[in-house]
Amino acid sequence: MNIAVFGAGYVGLVSGACFAKLGHQVICADINSERIQMLEDGQCPIYEQGLNELLREQLSLAHLTFTTNLVHAIQSSQVFIIATGTPSLPNGQADLSQVFSVIDLIVEHVNQDAVLVTKSTVPVGTGDIIENLVHEKMSAKKKQIKLTIASNPEFLREGCAISDF
Repeated sequence: MNIAVFGAGYVGLVSGACFAKLGHQVICADINSERIQMLEDGQCPIYEQGLNELLREQLSLAHLTFTTNLVHAIQSSQVFIIATGTPSLPNGQADLSQVFSVIDLIVEHVNQDAVLVTKSTVPVGTGDIIENLVHEKMSAKKKQIKLTIASNPEFLREGCAISDF
């Protein structure tokens, strides 16, 4: 299966590398070109026990690739995993702008039935909001493509993330 992971931070990298280890073709997409270049060079920008070795192994097997071209990631995948940041706003609420930005891009460029999974930390009820938003946008564009919405919250413990996966 071809999987696109949006967000090459802690959650995205662990998820992408672990799905690649399971035999899937994974493309991790991020807008941070320096981070993507570092990853393409086989250097892990974060520390997680065993992650650097796993990334290098999956890169060498061509099960895992990295890109800043989010449209390419969308058009070559059947599963989209959103693992972008959701920092706190000054009022304490989660800033979901990165999540919604990726969803907008997916709706615009998806070219086949697919599954959209939210892995980012989001408030309760966000899945319903995403489902309604996707339905409205797909209807407005008259797209006859089905996007199945799922939530798979991140529960990885630092230092044990690969084994927790």
